[in-house]
Amino acid sequence: MCSLKILLINNEPNSEDLGLIPDAEEYGLPSGCLQIQNLKKKLAAYGEVIVLHYKALEQLNFIPDCIFLSGRFAPWDAKTLDTEFCKEMDLIRNPPCPIFGICAGIQLIAAAFGSPCVDMSHPEGEHGYQSLDIICDSVLTKGMDQRAQFFLYHVERVCFLPKGFRLLASSRDCRIQMMEHTTLPIFGTQFHPELYCDAFPDGKKLLENLFARIAIIQPNKNF
Repeated sequence: MCSLKILLINNEPNSEDLGLIPDAEEYGLPSGCLQIQNLKKKLAAYGEVIVLHYKALEQLNFIPDCIFLSGRFAPWDAKTLDTEFCKEMDLIRNPPCPIFGICAGIQLIAAAFGSPCVDMSHPEGEHGYQSLDIICDSVLTKGMDQRAQFFLYHVERVCFLPKGFRLLASSRDCRIQMMEHTTLPIFGTQFHPELYCDAFPDGKKLLENLFARIAIIQPNKNF
């Protein structure tokens, strides 16, 4: 697995912004926790991680073995995603390899397939470690209980399950917490699986499941 080339797309406003998680200590995270830095560190256990900002995707000069779409802790205008993230949307619609979207990443995947990003009914959103319902078996959920714990930090959600996707996990206040395409290697989580810890290890299990599958299919690229 360490031979994989992993593209991590930074979806924060600029390449210098590494996604400072507000009030991290309040939710059991280290003070000053940076999303991109932490995500790169966790993904490095599975291969070489190349970080590229979403506005610089024209600089992509290699075919990755998998692509991760980061979250975004800075605000955005959900009505302009098609134009602001047009290159990333094209990549999502025509995946050259498995794609995994986290938080804002799942919202970009959904938007690329026709489901908009909308505000949650509870304006305070979902934050911290919470239990989610695992809806059905999948490559990602192998070995998990029907209730799994992950880190959430969002005030927006995917409006409806896009055509061609199936639902994998839900919460009371956000139905689409995890989804996968039925024929394409595209996955998304509203939560942050990379923010796992000893007390809440399910995110690590999810990433292990994903990379075990990628390692099997990587030689022939046939997911």
